[in-house]
Amino acid sequence: MALCLAIVKCDPEDAALIMEKALSDMARGMPIAPFLSVMDEAAFWADLATPMELKAYALACFNRLSVTEQGAFLAYVQRGAV
Repeated sequence: MALCLAIVKCDPEDAALIMEKALSDMARGMPIAPFLSVMDEAAFWADLATPMELKAYALACFNRLSVTEQGAFLAYVQRGAV
C-alpha cells in the first residue's frame, strides 16, 4: 500500500521507472532449456511467470505458428472452454 501511495505522489516519469523496476524484479524471466520434457518445463515456468509474461510469451509463440498450426491450437484450447 505504501508503494502505491508513493507512486501516486511521484512525477509520472519517475512513477513509470519505479513500476517498471518492480515488475522486472517480479518477472520470472525467459524459460530455460527443458530438463525433462518441453511441456513439463513450460508448465513449470508458467506456474512461476507473471501474468504479463504469460500473455507476452503466449502471443509471441502463437504469432510464430503457421496458419494451420494456429487453427489447430485454437481448436484445441476452445474444446476446453466452457
